[in-house]
Amino acid sequence: MKRFAPSLSIALLLALSIPLASCGSGSTSDAADTAADQQVVSYDSADIRLVSPKDTIRLRALFAMTAEQKTMGLMERRHLPDDTGMLFVYDSTQPPDAGFWMFRTRIPLDIAFLDSTGMVRTILAMAPCTAVLAQGCSTYAPMLRIGTHSR
Repeated sequence: MKRFAPSLSIALLLALSIPLASCGSGSTSDAADTAADQQVVSYDSADIRLVSPKDTIRLRALFAMTAEQKTMGLMERRHLPDDTGMLFVYDSTQPPDAGFWMFRTRIPLDIAFLDSTGMVRTILAMAPCTAVLAQGCSTYAPMLRIGTHSR
């Protein structure tokens, strides 16, 4: 999923709360979706809290810390629980034009770019990319406003 590192020290990807059609019982497409969600790369995880003046949100965070984990991100997943996200952790502040893409990412995601203190600085809604080549996918950089994207 990641094309470049985020402009800030941490990026948090969250699944949108969009109900997926899952009617019926144990169809072959359900089995295919389950197989597609199998981890190629393993991630450590922990329960985290996002705190604002008005609310506290509890999430399950998968940690992308290695280059392999950051490259794979949430690619190919067809489901992600509403209270689960991925935290991309960097050792240093990243350039302001660096961003993420949605190549081979099958579910819509929101991304929050955090600074080194953990303060959310930008939130973007990202749509799945259906392009066959990665170059056909938009890049979502932290310097953009909420809900916008560029190539």
